[in-house]
Amino acid sequence: MFRKAIHGLVPPVVQWRRDKRGFTMPEACWVTGVLAAQWRRVLEGPLASATLGLVDGGALRALVPAFLAGRGPLTYKGAFGVLCLERWLERFPVRA
Repeated sequence: MFRKAIHGLVPPVVQWRRDKRGFTMPEACWVTGVLAAQWRRVLEGPLASATLGLVDGGALRALVPAFLAGRGPLTYKGAFGVLCLERWLERFPVRA
């Protein structure tokens, strides 16, 4: 489907190349490294996602510090997703 959607936008040799590969993003390193300070900042203020009823704010406030310390049930994908949601709601406020 994507190959057909880019028809005429890229040369056919690129469009139909079969050796393309995806790549992984270093979310685990980001969330526990460079984004850890953002997590702490987010947790200090009101949680927009909790206000909207999207997450349990109390549970999130308990899970994130344990996650940043390398323990607890929260996964890096879950942590990254919630952090992205909070940052998005900061940028584009939604009213319930």
